[in-house]
Amino acid sequence: QTKTSPQRAHLDPKSTKQLSSFIKNKIMQSLTRFFFIATLLASPVISCKCVNPPTVENSLNDEDNTDVFRVRVKHEIRPNDVGDNYRYYAARVKRVFKGTMRAGSERVIIKSATHSCGEIFEDETVYLLFVSKQEEQAKKGLDTFTVKACDSNKMYSEVTEDEKEILDVHRKGHVHLNEKDKNSFPTN
Repeated sequence: QTKTSPQRAHLDPKSTKQLSSFIKNKIMQSLTRFFFIATLLASPVISCKCVNPPTVENSLNDEDNTDVFRVRVKHEIRPNDVGDNYRYYAARVKRVFKGTMRAGSERVIIKSATHSCGEIFEDETVYLLFVSKQEEQAKKGLDTFTVKACDSNKMYSEVTEDEKEILDVHRKGHVHLNEKDKNSFPTN
């Protein structure tokens, strides 16, 4: 019996080189895409960058921040406005470091942008917030305060002893008339 050898396709050297080059290019494109996507997924996305790193002191002295509070964020409030680009949080002021509000049982609304520079707050967590009072009485008839990017907003448990001292010195130096003993003022 005679064995027949399988026929081999004959490729000339030029088309073999072209095919090899084509395959290498496709593999390189796929690897490049893979590593690009892997790099994006593995590294944090930083789209919001402050010119100067925020500190408690410069945030406290920023005139745009009308108030500085230690607040307990109760929960997020879902706005009725579907197109609203803000998150709203019900909060209770625990201490006032700057501003005219009285601490204790004051309920407020904290407003934060939803874009990448906005803040997201956890329910039932205490924060140090540098805020601007809004003219609007936006939600539920409560005063509304807005946080902005590049301030030293943080969980109160992350506030250092030095930062607490800065806040207390500022608070004592700016005690408001409604908190002082009215008898201590000279009268004419």
